[in-house]
Amino acid sequence: KLQGGCRAGTHRRAAASAPRLLGAPMSSSAPLKVAAAVREAHKGATAAVPATRALICRIKNEEVVLAKKVAVSGTTKRDFDALCTCDELAKSADTAAYVLFRAERAGKSEWWAIAYVPDAAKAREKMVMASAKATLKTALGAEFADDRTFTELAEFDYDAHVAHRDTANNDSLLSARERSQKQLDADEATARAVSGGFGKLKVAVTIDDDAASALGAVVARTRACAVLQMSDDQKRVQLDADAAADGGGSSPVSSADVPRLIAARATTEPRFYVFATSPRQLLVYVCPNNKENRQLRMVYSTALPALVEH
Repeated sequence: KLQGGCRAGTHRRAAASAPRLLGAPMSSSAPLKVAAAVREAHKGATAAVPATRALICRIKNEEVVLAKKVAVSGTTKRDFDALCTCDELAKSADTAAYVLFRAERAGKSEWWAIAYVPDAAKAREKMVMASAKATLKTALGAEFADDRTFTELAEFDYDAHVAHRDTANNDSLLSARERSQKQLDADEATARAVSGGFGKLKVAVTIDDDAASALGAVVARTRACAVLQMSDDQKRVQLDADAAADGGGSSPVSSADVPRLIAARATTEPRFYVFATSPRQLLVYVCPNNKENRQLRMVYSTALPALVEH
């Protein structure tokens, strides 16, 4: 439950923006789970003298499962660099994975959370990976010093990674756009923390009848797409006024067509897009990366669980 909002009179269309996409599959089932084996392996790797350097996890059947434990074989640099040839990551060029890496720096241990998402991965998998990372980190109850997304195995380069981290932590070395993005990421994390985390909202949000009807039609496969926005009073989810009559074409929708369909309905403000994909519905949250959306981004990000539960 939450309080959300959208400013009035700003339903302008943007033909060529570069929105960030965060997605989650919609169903009546519980949110994504983290397998006990992942929790136990992480706990063991946090021991004073661990034998495990990294955990490679994948999403299977709505659950984050342990695919492989990578043993400590040398220094942090050597083990991190070796991930670029890791058989578990290299065996498939189109399958995403989470890499939880324990690093030793300045005499202290720290965890790095890296989402390895190849460009060839399916659109739905990319969206689920983006939305599930926070769930995974929360379930493990650990502090992660780094949170990155790689698209190529060659990015498992210790020197390059540390250099990027040192730059990212020094605001004076960031461009104006990078500083803005960093602030937006921090705001979103704060919003999730205040709301109590994924699926634990504290202030009620309701779904208008027209939005509920459109969602029902998507579930019934009589409507291909529903575009939703937060209301002006900051308490309701409603149909986008500009797309209320737009059913999105034939149903079901191919996951490969989702990015194109979103681009065709893009706005300058955040939106929720619900698609009648097979075999389940797909909920996508899109927020164009601009300064005006700073507050709206927090609102929509925190509202996401309410729609997943609907």
